[in-house]
Amino acid sequence: MAAEMDQPAWHRMFCSWCTRALGLALSLAAGALLSSGHALAAAPDAPWRVVMLSGADPTQPASLVLDHAFRRAMQAAAPHGVEFYADNVDSLRFQGGDLAPELSALLSKKYARQEVDLVVGLTEFASAFIKAHHEALWPGVPVMVYAIDETRVKSGTLPAGFTYVPWRTDPAGTIALAEALQPRAHKLVVIAGAAPLDAQSADA
Repeated sequence: MAAEMDQPAWHRMFCSWCTRALGLALSLAAGALLSSGHALAAAPDAPWRVVMLSGADPTQPASLVLDHAFRRAMQAAAPHGVEFYADNVDSLRFQGGDLAPELSALLSKKYARQEVDLVVGLTEFASAFIKAHHEALWPGVPVMVYAIDETRVKSGTLPAGFTYVPWRTDPAGTIALAEALQPRAHKLVVIAGAAPLDAQSADA
């Protein structure tokens, strides 16, 4: 508890928001698990076996917060606990499909004898890999992708058959908060990178 109180207020608020949002969304994932009957029917008292694929750098602070919130929400929803298996696609920094065949082959060997109940992708960058290799690696296993922009989910261009947990960007609310915190400021500077994700965020 003392360690949590030492965190900045914004960090605690963000963690709390992530936990609540993911906890609500996990009801969809739980429904997918229970309705699919995949592996659960054979071992109803076994823990859920969840593969987590990160599409970005999993050591970034935001990724760590999301991962922690997701694991807490999943543990709370699972009746007999959860076994997590974490792997990293990191298509955000290593864009292109050159590494995908080798990574798919590695995961195929890794999970060849491992039953999986749910595949979870963090960000849209993980969903592209899952779409391409889902049936070969985890056929019939439900997929959930979280931390993906709401506009992308509504666009209808994402893989069908997946459960998505979107987030909503609020530029106007962010600017209003900045104005409230810095009432004497007269100029707003928006800094963005040159990567596709940065351009997409800047356009928002």
